[in-house]
Amino acid sequence: MGTINIIPYGIACALSRCRFIPIITGEIWYDSSRMPMPVGKILSLLMKTALRKAYTVLAVSQGVKEEIINNYGMNSNNVIVYRYKVSNAFNPNVSKEFKKVLNPTGKIVLTICRISPQKGLEYLIEAFKEIVEKIPGVKLVIKAYSSERKYEEKLLRMIDEYKLHDHVKIIKEMIPYSEIPKYFAAADVFVLPSVSEGLGLVLLEALATGVPVVASRVGGILDIIVHEYNGLLVEPRDPKGLAEAIIRVLTDDRIKRQLIKGGLATIQAMKENEIENLLSKLIFKDLEAK
Repeated sequence: MGTINIIPYGIACALSRCRFIPIITGEIWYDSSRMPMPVGKILSLLMKTALRKAYTVLAVSQGVKEEIINNYGMNSNNVIVYRYKVSNAFNPNVSKEFKKVLNPTGKIVLTICRISPQKGLEYLIEAFKEIVEKIPGVKLVIKAYSSERKYEEKLLRMIDEYKLHDHVKIIKEMIPYSEIPKYFAAADVFVLPSVSEGLGLVLLEALATGVPVVASRVGGILDIIVHEYNGLLVEPRDPKGLAEAIIRVLTDDRIKRQLIKGGLATIQAMKENEIENLLSKLIFKDLEAK
């Protein structure tokens, strides 16, 4: 549930006397920070009122749970972190043939995300200035599932300024979800340079496909990635740190094998997707007790 949607849903549930169980999938502070200060303050106040009326809040990660407790006065017992299980379509046996289409003779750095300031793509493009100097023929593939026009224009200007046309490919065409695994399988490293992230489901999909990961040290990413075990963590908004981490994965076979092994172990240890069971238990809790 998006931040803005929580408030009207909370009001509707209060008026209809329904049980309000919001599912928070992102960091609330990020949405508030993009609004003018007076609007942000009003939003924060309304959010606090809505969340306090909630029967239970389901949070996508421990980081989101802590934000809800610390910033919105929720009782920790009323905030539950739910877990995902990645689709079996993402696995190490996915064919790597698509690499021949994306970059047949060089390394592939992949990210799959919205083209949005939240995803920190400008820092990745900035990092690529250094990466292409160290690794000839490398290509950054940005598989976008939506795009904010002004931000995309900014990225295109950066690509032009840094003369990275031969090294950056932005793919915006819509494809079935079933085709996403082939992108992961083609990649030599998956990167998520977000400045805010509720969880980062794409990281789980990358790990399940056997792809080493580089990601920002923010939000729910810390629920998934353990530095130098199943991925490399860098500070947000740090092009130099991103470049160093990506180059390390692409040039050091030992660390690459180590991260892949840790990533697959992480996926194998995960429980079943809990969200449906949790909702059923919370919605019908009182009925079962009668």
